[in-house]
This record gives sequence, C-alpha cells and structure tokens, in this order.
Amino acid sequence: MKITIISNVSGNTWPGSEEVWYRMALKALDKGQDVTACLHTNIHEGEPLKLFREKGGRLLEWSRGKIVRWENFRQKWIPNFSDKKLGNPDLILLSAGSLPALGYVPGLFQYLQKTNIPIAVLCLFNAEALAFSAAERAKIQWLLKRAEKSIFVCDENRRLASRQFAVDLSAAENIQNPIREFFDEPLHMPEVDGNLIFACVARMETIWKGQDLLVEVLASPKWRARNWKLKLFGLGPDLEHVRNIVQMHALNNKISFEGYAKDMRDIWRTSHVMVLPSRGEGTPLAILEAMMCARPVLTTDVGGNCEVLNDGVSGWLVDAATPKLLDRGLERVWSDRGRLREMGLEAHKKAKEIASADTSSQLLEALLSVNKSSIR
Repeated sequence: MKITIISNVSGNTWPGSEEVWYRMALKALDKGQDVTACLHTNIHEGEPLKLFREKGGRLLEWSRGKIVRWENFRQKWIPNFSDKKLGNPDLILLSAGSLPALGYVPGLFQYLQKTNIPIAVLCLFNAEALAFSAAERAKIQWLLKRAEKSIFVCDENRRLASRQFAVDLSAAENIQNPIREFFDEPLHMPEVDGNLIFACVARMETIWKGQDLLVEVLASPKWRARNWKLKLFGLGPDLEHVRNIVQMHALNNKISFEGYAKDMRDIWRTSHVMVLPSRGEGTPLAILEAMMCARPVLTTDVGGNCEVLNDGVSGWLVDAATPKLLDRGLERVWSDRGRLREMGLEAHKKAKEIASADTSSQLLEALLSVNKSSIR
C-alpha cells in the first residue's frame, strides 16, 4: 500500500503532534508499506525524520505553494498538488494540527476536490475558541463528508468538531497519541524539602498553552510568599512575550526558561508537578510523558485531558483556563504536597496502560481498512 501523509503543522521545532503520524509511518515502513510525507519546510529537516529516511520513507516539502521532493538531489515542482507528484498513493492521510488550518496549505483543497484517491483525516487539536470563517467551515464540512475515515486523538474533540461543522462523526475513530518512550519503573520523585518545583512543558504559544495565565496567577502576593520554582520548557513565537511578562512581575528569581529538552527524564528528575493551563488541546504528548515519568499533572479540562487524567488521583483538573480557577487548582496541588509520590505512581500506571495499547498500530490498521474498502 502507498500512503501519502500531508501535515499542515508548521513551526521551527518538531511538535509533539507530529508523533502521531510519524510513529505510524515507521511501523508501516517496517511492514513493507510505501510511505511519503509532505511537510512544511520549517519542520522538514532535523533529527526526528532521520529514521524515517533511513527506513525508506520519502519526503516532500510544501512552502508558498511549492512541493519539493528529496531524492538524490532537490527538485522543485510546479506550485500545486497532483496524484503524480504525491507518488500516486492508494491513500492520503491529512494530519491536521487543527481542521481549519488545512486551508493554510496552498492548493490543497483545490487538489482534494479533483482527486479520486481515498482520504483519511486525522484531527490532532480542537478548541471551543477556534476561529474560522463561514467559507472555512464549508470547506471542512465538505472534507469531513468526503473523507473515507475521520480519526481524532480524543472523543471530546470529535464531539466538538461535529458541532462546529455540522457533520455526523459518530462513526469516527478515537486513537490516542503514542508515547515516545516506555519506562517500566517509575522515575524517582525528589523530596519536597525546599521549593515545590513546577514544570510547564509546551510550545511557547500562549493563546493555546496558557503560560501567560500561569505567570499571572503565580505573581499574586499569596504565591510570592511561598517556596516554589517554575521551569518553563519549550520554544515558540511567544517566548519573548512570556519573558517580558515574567520580568514585568519581577519573578526572574522564581521562574526560569529552560529551552527545549530532548530527554523527558532530564526534566522530571528535578521537578515535582507538570502544569499545563491550556485553552485548547488534543491529548498533549507532554502530559503523557510526564505521567510516564511518574509525575502528577495539573491541567485544564480541555481536549483529551480528562480521558487520561483521574482528578484527585493522578493529578488535578481545572474546569477552564481562567486566573480564578487555575489558582484553585494550584491550591489543591499545594495542599497535596505530601501525596505527590503516591499520585505520581498512579499517573505512571495510567501512562503504561496507554502505551501498551500500541496506538501506532491502531492508526495503521485504520488506514489499511480504508484501502481495503475503497477499491479504485
């Protein structure tokens, strides 16, 4: 089977959302399938794709309407899509950072309206506050009806998309994000003998990840008087903005910027609690990895967070990303300081359960089933 993946995700670092199709693609290549990935130029290069190439995966690049194929040399194509340029695949998987953002890929919808190749849609993110025009809604509505299969990383986002685009998605599949590493034994929890160490691991994009909100809450007189530290991991367009907020509140002595960490264990060896005050989500890989490292998580009840986190057992759920509600959640963490090890062990148990489901194989089987039922 020839599978072509088109991802609309862009940015200067490899985002965790790309792991969904990427892990599936590696498994497909191991099983002898033919896989091509068409990615935005900014994430086209880098270490994560090295193994994909070594296993025989082919890469295309989209940028300003151009597709570039990487073989023995770089060859630029005319700025549009076609079956031939995509390798005449048996199936196209559209990996959507968000569904409306598929329209940001130049020429994609014009191509999809012409091709007869079966399409599967993988939705990685959604939010109540996601903005789109009537024209964008109509495009996504058409696409979801056109697709042979729709796949979501959590059930909440499936229900939300059904309402947003007025499409019955009751037959859509839910397949959770894969966890990159499996640790049979939980990572040791450091003692809380001085500061309580919070870590926020997320792309610096405050509109969705909420680092601005977290800093605002911790800037209150009540929290200033307490012994805590916050480590902010991640890069992104709002990095300088978050630095400015920290400086504005004179919290440089309590909040540090740690950049990008390749090994999740380097984060959690010295940190106690994951905090992610998201305004919208899929099922964040950063949360699953913190849980795999036996760390409890404080996060908002958006996307698939409530599907992986047991409130009061493996972490704490906040109803919405507001200063008042986040402060209440942080108070619960503060009160539960003596239970962090116990809660971390529960988080580790749940992460192992999710990892054992082999979601990469589930996604591959879902795609292969499309091919079997769509003989062209």
